[in-house]
Amino acid sequence: MIFRKIALDFDRIVIFVPIIQQKSMKKSSLLSLFLILATLGMAQVEYVYDFNSLTEGSQNLNGQDGWMTHYQTAASSQDFDVSYVCGSDMAPDESLAIWYPYGGSGVGRTATRKASSNFNFNFQNGGIMDLEIDMNRTWWGSFFGVGFDSDGDGHILPGMTDPDGGVYLFIKSQGDSGHAKVCLPDGSNIPFDYEEGGWTRYKMSFDFTAYDGAGAVTVFVKPGCEGEWIQMAGCTNVCMNLTPGSGDKNDYQVWDGVFFHSQGGTGGFDNLLVRQQPDGNAQLIEMADIPNQLIFNDPITLVATASSGLPVSFEMKEGPATINGNILTLTGETGVVRFKATQAGNANWLPAPDVVKSFEVVDPYAYEPEVKIRRPYDGTKVYLDEIHPVMIVVSAYIEHPEVIKFTDVHASVNGEHIALQTDYPDDPDNGYYYGFWTPSGFGDFDMSVSVTQSGDKTTTFTNRFEVTNDIESHLDVVTMNGDLVCTPTVHSAKGEYVFPSHVGAFNEILAHFEYNCVDGNCDTYDRVGGVKVRNYRGEWMELFRYITPFRKECQDDVDVSDYTSLLQGLVELEFYMELWNGSGSNPNLFFSFTKGTPDYLYADVDEIWFGTFAFGDYANQQPVPVVDYSFSEQAQTAKLKITTTGHNWSSGTNNSYNTGNAAEFYHAHHNININGATTYTQDLWETCQPNPAGCNDQLGTWIWPRAGWCPGSIGMVWDFDLTEYLTAGRAELFYQFDPTYLDYCHPNHPDCVDGVTCTECAAPDNPVLRVAGKVVSFSNDEDLLVSVHEAHAVPAFTAEVYPNPAKGQFTISTDYDKGAVSVMMLNMYGQMVMFFTVEGQRTIDVSRLPAGIYTLQMLGGSVVTQKVVVE
Repeated sequence: MIFRKIALDFDRIVIFVPIIQQKSMKKSSLLSLFLILATLGMAQVEYVYDFNSLTEGSQNLNGQDGWMTHYQTAASSQDFDVSYVCGSDMAPDESLAIWYPYGGSGVGRTATRKASSNFNFNFQNGGIMDLEIDMNRTWWGSFFGVGFDSDGDGHILPGMTDPDGGVYLFIKSQGDSGHAKVCLPDGSNIPFDYEEGGWTRYKMSFDFTAYDGAGAVTVFVKPGCEGEWIQMAGCTNVCMNLTPGSGDKNDYQVWDGVFFHSQGGTGGFDNLLVRQQPDGNAQLIEMADIPNQLIFNDPITLVATASSGLPVSFEMKEGPATINGNILTLTGETGVVRFKATQAGNANWLPAPDVVKSFEVVDPYAYEPEVKIRRPYDGTKVYLDEIHPVMIVVSAYIEHPEVIKFTDVHASVNGEHIALQTDYPDDPDNGYYYGFWTPSGFGDFDMSVSVTQSGDKTTTFTNRFEVTNDIESHLDVVTMNGDLVCTPTVHSAKGEYVFPSHVGAFNEILAHFEYNCVDGNCDTYDRVGGVKVRNYRGEWMELFRYITPFRKECQDDVDVSDYTSLLQGLVELEFYMELWNGSGSNPNLFFSFTKGTPDYLYADVDEIWFGTFAFGDYANQQPVPVVDYSFSEQAQTAKLKITTTGHNWSSGTNNSYNTGNAAEFYHAHHNININGATTYTQDLWETCQPNPAGCNDQLGTWIWPRAGWCPGSIGMVWDFDLTEYLTAGRAELFYQFDPTYLDYCHPNHPDCVDGVTCTECAAPDNPVLRVAGKVVSFSNDEDLLVSVHEAHAVPAFTAEVYPNPAKGQFTISTDYDKGAVSVMMLNMYGQMVMFFTVEGQRTIDVSRLPAGIYTLQMLGGSVVTQKVVVE
């Protein structure tokens, strides 16, 4: 038996703890370790579980040492692996760990362990408790937490078994960010900013005495599972809205198990710890993050507060800066500054966890901007039927855009200065600048673009192009040619392609899309995908939507002439496809330009709706927000362009069928309401035999008509004329889903009864409509493209909050007539403290909340925001 010495920072007591050392492993086995640390009259107990006593193997966690695992939604979901490695991955301490390398639709697993003699944690006494784990996040999501096994089946399944639940930390790497949040038992979420990949040690620190027993949670992280804890500013001392004594998942006194979950990618878990400290007064330090700085910035005044009210001290750890009291001064060198805020406590307060902050000091002169002159593109032709103003488009990016700013971007053509503007000056990820230039005639031109950045450093870029009236009768552009690939694990790919620049030269643009499968191995079902384009403002929008055929390759064509002002120069395109099986898709996409005089020289496209909306949801029957659209003064005609496709019809794993097999197989009639009147009706139905794209003889149900699409074809497009509203300058646009339809197999419907109206009301795959709505304006005046159009979501309802200020409770009354309103209550830091729904009127108990000003964000088709003062 080997002893490890553990020293306490806050006392002179040293305790020697016996540890069993297993020579075949690099870390100590702590299966039944608990530490009793007596200090200052306060007892601290730790329970650690490191998985090292488990039997190594594939898909074998379930049933080992009290662990119970359960599939997500697909019953075929594999069990967790117990192993030292998973492919090339290994836990940070190179010991046995839990892995989940499996993925697919609904494929995931949750592991639960109840308290036991060798892991005997207990939440009944409340106080201060920590929950820690080493976790390797996955694409679709991993989480860990603590909660209540309501039905006593050995599983805690938040989101699956409704009475089950607790508090858990959820993080995933889907997309480009971490999507990190803490999920509370009342259904609300607390997001925080953390995007590190790979292994991280996470800690949730609970104070069950805070907010008069409603409890508070604070999140800490250790990237790479080493170093000092980093406190997450977005999730510090946030109210958990617990209800001690309620006997359900909202009552920490009945929490009886820890759990973790993984889906998609390679999830990993190791070194689970529960720390109990039931006595004493805990305190936390709150301090905002310090943004990155330039080497010549002024001294920074550090501000931090302890919840105890005791003073906070600051200490430099490393980097090009000094601290004197609460003043941090940069030394003028580059590097990473790390410092910590401390509060040592006193006879009444425990020491606060140190808060470590870091930021980078940047030299702006050391970085060059990445600039592309997109339009006109170098070495290309600008086609004009006669001399017209031509758009210039530039994209500019630089490392450390949070501190290195572009102070001026302009172009010069043959010595003529052209000012360039951006619609997103505060969004460096956008980076698009544009303006207009009128050629002096036909011929060759030299252009330069100058970019000035912080520190007055200017960089210049050049290109050369030709302006010509020698217009080809037919011009073909090859873009995607098998170079972009989507797979079951990668659903998006982007590329850049050269188009001709032109004004008044072409009157028709057709897109030809060829759906190809990698190695001929196509997805077996109909999947949603399409192509997006990035416009001259740097905004992405859907060009067209494509739904794949059943297990074969096909092709289709669509008229994209309305996008004439977008498809010019060096254009960014995105291919997206939500494949689930097969080897992937690598399509071809060609554009054909036909010579001719268009009705108008310029066309502007504003995407006002894009998303997936529930259809027939009793709680929110009209989810698409009403938009108050202001037209450009230069617009001479305009249209509303809509693509809508209906999806889902049943949950095949449990035979729960949506009412009317909606939305995919339900023949709905939606309305376009303008200024409060039903102006147009959209008949959302397409005949699929014969297939509109000629993609016949498929497998599956391809012959059945569908809601706005057919397998193997581009989704239907509707155009609705808005010209008569230009005189008024604005129009209120409301896309009303078929008001006659309700899904009686929906968990939000009060009359849905399991086994009666529906096999299972909580089944997934309720009907949804994917909507893309755009306002397209046309003009012969180039200022159409420069003017800023406004599209505001208008309140679809009103709400009254009373009394305000409120003592103990307040009442919300709304006139929303389309179901329930979802309400998020935010504190002054923007953190969610409560989440609830209101249908008509509801009284809310806020007696547990501290006094202050709160924001109510109410969602019911659109967002209505109000302030409420709690005394």
